[in-house]
Amino acid sequence: MTRRWNARFVIPAVLFAGVPLVFIAGIVVFQLAKNVPDARTARANTVLSFNTIRAANAIDEAVQDAERGQRGFLITGQEVYLEPYTRAKERLPQLMVELQQATIASPDQPPRLLQLQADITTKINELASTITAMRQQGYEAAKAIVNTDAGRLSMEAISADLSSIMDAATAQLNARLDRAAAAEQRITRTFVVGSIIAALALLAGALLLALAYRRTEISQQILQATLDSVREGVGALDQRGRLRAWNSSFLAMLGLAGRDLRPGVSLPLGDADANELGRRVRELEAVEQGTDRPALVEHHGERGASVEIFHNPMADGGYVITLLAGSGKSRPFGRYWGTMGVA
Repeated sequence: MTRRWNARFVIPAVLFAGVPLVFIAGIVVFQLAKNVPDARTARANTVLSFNTIRAANAIDEAVQDAERGQRGFLITGQEVYLEPYTRAKERLPQLMVELQQATIASPDQPPRLLQLQADITTKINELASTITAMRQQGYEAAKAIVNTDAGRLSMEAISADLSSIMDAATAQLNARLDRAAAAEQRITRTFVVGSIIAALALLAGALLLALAYRRTEISQQILQATLDSVREGVGALDQRGRLRAWNSSFLAMLGLAGRDLRPGVSLPLGDADANELGRRVRELEAVEQGTDRPALVEHHGERGASVEIFHNPMADGGYVITLLAGSGKSRPFGRYWGTMGVA
């Protein structure tokens, strides 16, 4: 009955205590299988978005430098003013490559890049033609090309292209940041709810363990009261001869009354510790321990008093010793023969 009651409480308690472990394992698997890859991808895409915006700004700056260099040359006629134009013309191909690499994960950007490349080519050709006209034919010829508005229109087209590319990159960046924030909130909610469930499971497990412990204590008290209510001396020992349970009659009959003995200690049945009956019990233990068979002997003490000593092994290797005081005359043991050893 005690074992069934303990199983009724202990098994659910262990299961409840395992809930937090299952929750933690689930979180770890979820993190490794989904959140970590998603976070890695989000970081990479965020870097690409920032690189797109940076490259677009660099292209815009380079085109404006090129136009500023051309304007300075047309106004002054001095070659030194063409340095910004020359540097920008050399940088633009590399900047376009960087922009293409930054938008590689955005399938909607390539058409915008093609249009930007075309408009930049138109603008650079317009700048180059005015510079050539200025060098070969003078200011009026260069001015005539400027007055066609081809340069202004191409510059406006470039600005529109870059704005479209940066707007798309910004929208992607905001969407990625929103998804990252939603993922963080989801993880936070999961941890909060899971922590509450884990705490409740731990409390339930602790309560069930406390009930099992209380039930064990009550069972032990009932067992001790039962042992103390019989006139026989009864002692239960483990496979190493250490006490598990006993009654006061058991210790009194062995000459150990008044000893402060606790479960888990060995019986002090040495020559100087116990009486003659105790030494007889020790001899019987030495003979019968490990034989896995019960034994019954009769000990005759002083004044003709006799005590039956019953050594009964248990399934776990321990044994129970029962001491029953007789009347001083031999008692028949025939009923035990065939199942018990008689010494």
